[in-house]
Amino acid sequence: MRIPTARPRIATADTRAVPRFRQLITKTTDAHYGTAAHKSWAAEVKRRAGARCQYPSHKGDRLAPNGIADHVVERMDGGAATALENGMWMCRACHAQKSAQARANRDAPLSVNSLHPQWLEPSRIPLTIVCGPPASGKTTYAKRLGGKVIDLDDIAIRISGTPAYACSRDVLGAAIRQRNTALGNLAKPGTACASAVLIVSEPTAIKRQWWATKLKPQAVVVCETPDSVCLQRIEADPDRAAYRETLSGAVMRWWAEYTPRRGDQIVRCW
Repeated sequence: MRIPTARPRIATADTRAVPRFRQLITKTTDAHYGTAAHKSWAAEVKRRAGARCQYPSHKGDRLAPNGIADHVVERMDGGAATALENGMWMCRACHAQKSAQARANRDAPLSVNSLHPQWLEPSRIPLTIVCGPPASGKTTYAKRLGGKVIDLDDIAIRISGTPAYACSRDVLGAAIRQRNTALGNLAKPGTACASAVLIVSEPTAIKRQWWATKLKPQAVVVCETPDSVCLQRIEADPDRAAYRETLSGAVMRWWAEYTPRRGDQIVRCW
């Protein structure tokens, strides 16, 4: 005679694989990206770019029909959500690279030593940003505009007698701190000067847009002086004799990296 056994009241543990967490977690998406305003903005960014990646590494050379309309300055960093000048069409690989860098910049401690300080606020006085390669005429043009000129090279020379591109790390850090302090003062009430000019090299549209979004200048000027003219000026300038090789290389790199930006004011200083 068989004696029936009672069924255990405690369930046997399931030793099969635990479901992956990605099946249990729902990813949240910013509601803005589903709005008609964003979709219209993205479509126009793509149309203007011809569906080509505009990131500096590709400069429009790579067709990216399935790319992404990206904010040059991300919304959480203060970038305008639907301003066309804050839009750039990018392939997905470049978009991932830029997003990772933006996250790293946000996670980094705020520092007055940064070449692109995140804490900057719009200038309260009329500001013009002047960009271009070495020996393109940026300083001459800036002085013609009048007002306070903020130039990292000039500050480094005042500190040590050496331009920023040739000075020691300590001197460069001190020069950057002074420059950033001057830029921060532009946002404070009661600024003594009536207008100001910031000189930065910035060959890429994405960096010029960063400055434009942060400081809200009245104009961003690019000195599109040909590389041949810049090189001739460097060769003929005795004050640049010790740095000719460095400066000549910087000129060629600037033109290799240069990307136009809608809204820039182009001048030719030669």
